[in-house]
Amino acid sequence: MASQNIEEATVSDVMQATKVLRRLKNAPVTIKFVPLKDIKKCKLVVYCDASNPKKGEVTSQEGHFIFLVDELGNANIIRWSSKKITRVVSSTLAAESLACLTAVETAFYYKEIIERIIGVKDVLKIVCFSDNRSLVEHLDSSKKALDFRLRIDIARIKEMIDDKELQSTACVMC
Repeated sequence: MASQNIEEATVSDVMQATKVLRRLKNAPVTIKFVPLKDIKKCKLVVYCDASNPKKGEVTSQEGHFIFLVDELGNANIIRWSSKKITRVVSSTLAAESLACLTAVETAFYYKEIIERIIGVKDVLKIVCFSDNRSLVEHLDSSKKALDFRLRIDIARIKEMIDDKELQSTACVMC
């Protein structure tokens, strides 16, 4: 809240942010990870989403979660992100596509790191979930988007699927 209202911040906003920071400094923090059975049989599961800009704003918001999941379904979060999309997009589909592309490319980066650490190549699969039916339909068909920049983003995701960098995309909550 504080970061989005920084330009119109009041004394009250600063006092509230200071109070929150003071509470955070005094709060105990623990991180717990679930033991995974066999890392060579794990997969990276990605959930991505995007939103249209709020009234009066130009940029959309994107976010994703990346989990390392073993064959028993035990999962540990290895990354999450929520940020404004750096490019102005013309539609929800464009925002969702850009969010998906960012998420799967980030997951691919973590896949490469994990595989180098364990010393085995091409064992981790990446599976992506989106709540946008239109995006999943575009990825599963030869239908062309009207926006040329959007075509490039969708083509890159399709290329990752064809190159087996991305195992699949699926629609959740559609």
